[in-house]
Amino acid sequence: MAARKVKAAAAKPVSLRAFGRLMGVKLSSVQKAIKSGRLRKSVRDGKIVDLVLADREWKAGATKPANGGGKGHASGPTAAARQPSVAGTLVDAQLRLSDQRAISLELANRRKRGEVLDAAEVERDHFQAARTLRDRILNVPDRCGELTPAVRARIRDELRLALGEVADELARE
Repeated sequence: MAARKVKAAAAKPVSLRAFGRLMGVKLSSVQKAIKSGRLRKSVRDGKIVDLVLADREWKAGATKPANGGGKGHASGPTAAARQPSVAGTLVDAQLRLSDQRAISLELANRRKRGEVLDAAEVERDHFQAARTLRDRILNVPDRCGELTPAVRARIRDELRLALGEVADELARE
């Protein structure tokens, strides 16, 4: 709570609801604080009579257990301590999400600059280039008009054999 608000309203008693608004909490939270003993000296006749003291009690009580300082539970952890902390896992999840977004953004930027290519697109382009090269090489005997059909078939077979060997070598790599 802002110290200015507390000092401005310190002279007159304020309702529990108004104190809750100043503290940024609901009326029920203020009522629970009174019931648990968190607010004691500053409350009289259902009103906050000393805002500065109430502010100090509120802040000091924030570190104490909700059960009034451990009354009735001489040993063992409080209910809040027994429950697993969700905040740690939420923060971890948010950090992981933030890291993933940063990686995704960096990848998109590198793709725009041309430093990274889409693997499927590269594979498709590579396949198309290899097919075009194979077709042009295999058409060489047909473009040679003065060859006999036997010679043309022999050259085509040798070219197929050579292209098959190259494909086998590339598949091993």
